[in-house]
Amino acid sequence: MLRSLIAEYRGQEIRHQGDGFFVSFASAAGRDRLCNRDSASSAEHRRVQGFAPQIRIGMHTASALRRGLDYAGFGIHEAARIGGVAGTDEIS
Repeated sequence: MLRSLIAEYRGQEIRHQGDGFFVSFASAAGRDRLCNRDSASSAEHRRVQGFAPQIRIGMHTASALRRGLDYAGFGIHEAARIGGVAGTDEIS
């Protein structure tokens, strides 16, 4: 579900580790729409099916340097820390 939403909102999956994704967007608007839609989709799935994976989303706008298929820079580490403080079903 998440990968289809990333594609729908023109995000690019940079990498994933376990159940976490690092996704890049050309604009903050696409990122914001994906986060809101993902939260709503999860809540709707939980309502209809009685369960849904718990999600937490950290989003951040930062400068980053593209290096091959990855990104580097202080903003990447900052974004990871922001995501780490999000609670269950929370967007931070």
